[in-house]
Amino acid sequence: MVSGTRKEPAPSQSLVVNMDEGVITLGSIGKLSIIKRTENSVSFKGISEDGETEWQGDLDRFSGLAIVSVRRNKEILRHYQLTCRRPEPLF
Repeated sequence: MVSGTRKEPAPSQSLVVNMDEGVITLGSIGKLSIIKRTENSVSFKGISEDGETEWQGDLDRFSGLAIVSVRRNKEILRHYQLTCRRPEPLF
């Protein structure tokens, strides 16, 4: 964690990983590009339309823990810690 920042509870968000398309959809934020994937983790990043806000994160593929950082004008604003789970089967 970067000095001077704090972890805050994440707003209610859904995080959907689509490996085929190479994107992660993060609730109301939208689609973030998968920039790296390994057996253990998935890294992703997205930039707002105005280019001032950047979302970047890593998802642990085994524990489901995702850490997402929000930066504006290169300054870290927030860190979110999300817990992901596999979707329930439809049938």
